[in-house]
Amino acid sequence: MAQDFRVEAAALLSDTKDNAGLYFLQQHYKMPTRLMDWTYSPLAALHFAVAESKYEDADGMLFILDAYSLAPCQKVPESKFRGIATSRNEEFKKALHGIFDWWEPPPFPTYIMPVRPDRADKRVILQKGCFTFHPPGKGVLTQKESDSLLSFVVPKGSKKNLRDELFLLGIDPFSIYGDLDSLAARLKFAYHVS
Repeated sequence: MAQDFRVEAAALLSDTKDNAGLYFLQQHYKMPTRLMDWTYSPLAALHFAVAESKYEDADGMLFILDAYSLAPCQKVPESKFRGIATSRNEEFKKALHGIFDWWEPPPFPTYIMPVRPDRADKRVILQKGCFTFHPPGKGVLTQKESDSLLSFVVPKGSKKNLRDELFLLGIDPFSIYGDLDSLAARLKFAYHVS
């Protein structure tokens, strides 16, 4: 899928992306990846917890994580990474090489790695996006990997009011996605049109 995405998306991209840039785009456009989306904007995070109307009858969840605690909690050697890795981190690049050039088995790290993407894609910029990379066997982030991981329930009954309040603060689909579909969604919301 990663290779097919590169081939099929080539005409849609303004420039050739490296493996990391393409992988981040795949995640943002709902392709299966080993990435989990995060944001350093609490308001953007709250938007995602309340935005999907198909989940209106379910509570939302808001997760908070100190990404700098991931390496020490997982006992990752300082030579691998400290803080938050960039897309140029050698361990991350090796894993992506194995994903995109699948004739070799990917040399995945044995730990969950926080990764900060280059700010080249509009969605990453607007959403203030960052990621965690999850190797096989580490699909779920728990307090074992980071004792700073916290979660908060967003009650289903409060979602509509929170969307209204976020809208007043300038947080809506257009401020998150920045495309014509989300502009139309913003205007329909503003004028109470379904």
